[in-house]
Amino acid sequence: MSAETTDAETANTVSLTSLSTGAQLFIQSVRSWAEAARERRCIKRDLIPLYLNHDCLAAMEPLDELMSLLALAAYRPVQLNGACAAELTGDEVTLLQAMRAMQRNHPDSARNELSGLIAGRLNHTWRRVATAYLSELGASGLTCTGLQHMTLVQGEHA
Repeated sequence: MSAETTDAETANTVSLTSLSTGAQLFIQSVRSWAEAARERRCIKRDLIPLYLNHDCLAAMEPLDELMSLLALAAYRPVQLNGACAAELTGDEVTLLQAMRAMQRNHPDSARNELSGLIAGRLNHTWRRVATAYLSELGASGLTCTGLQHMTLVQGEHA
């Protein structure tokens, strides 16, 4: 951590291990997809073991569509960490928050989350495909909501 890192930045750090299993799978998939695409490798080769392990191979197709849309429609570079990174980037948190909003049936919140990455009709298309992805995860008992670990930090009450 650099001397320039503020307490607020540290407090906003999200670790991969704190996420629900479905959210971890989503973030790991996003990272693996991006790395495979950048290296011009078969994307499915990296994703099949992840999805076989969770018995939800059918979720790979909408995930590929989500990432293809993001790669083509994002109006700025999307910052993603490598597969082994312990913490999420701001853009990874944004994508996860959009997925959580869609899972909770709050499409307007998801649209707002994604507005910094994808605008207009493609934002709507991304959200429609996200619903299909979440449905496939749900069929295997996985969600993008919830946390694995929670720690109560003593603080001031309002």
